[in-house]
Amino acid sequence: MRSIAFAVVVVLSLFGAFNAIQAAAITYTGPDGGNWTVGANWSGGAAPAANDTVQINSGDTVNLDAEWPANPLEINLDGTMTQTGAMRLWNIRLNVSSTATNDLTGGKWLVLWGGGAEVSFDSGAKLIQDSGRIQFDDVAD
Repeated sequence: MRSIAFAVVVVLSLFGAFNAIQAAAITYTGPDGGNWTVGANWSGGAAPAANDTVQINSGDTVNLDAEWPANPLEINLDGTMTQTGAMRLWNIRLNVSSTATNDLTGGKWLVLWGGGAEVSFDSGAKLIQDSGRIQFDDVAD
């Protein structure tokens, strides 16, 4: 019985370590207005992947050049994020701080689909849109 209990503890410990290894904190370090999908623009040399926590610091501008931002677990936006096309969030937390701007200028969309998408705006945060739409939905069109 002890060997089974020990095996369960070992497996659970390895599972926890595996999850901790997979999720990473990624900070944008690229040039002003650089593209999201360029690995060299991020700490660690790789663009954000699923379950990463993404940090865009105040004063930095990153262009989301992909419709899906690889479903990182969390995006902490303190700088500016522009978009090439639609931003479709599925099971993503987007935290927009008081120093941040999410710029949808030029007909871009912000789509929050089911699955736990969350957007929080601190006092002073900006969401700029001159056309296009903001859509709340539970299914993909």
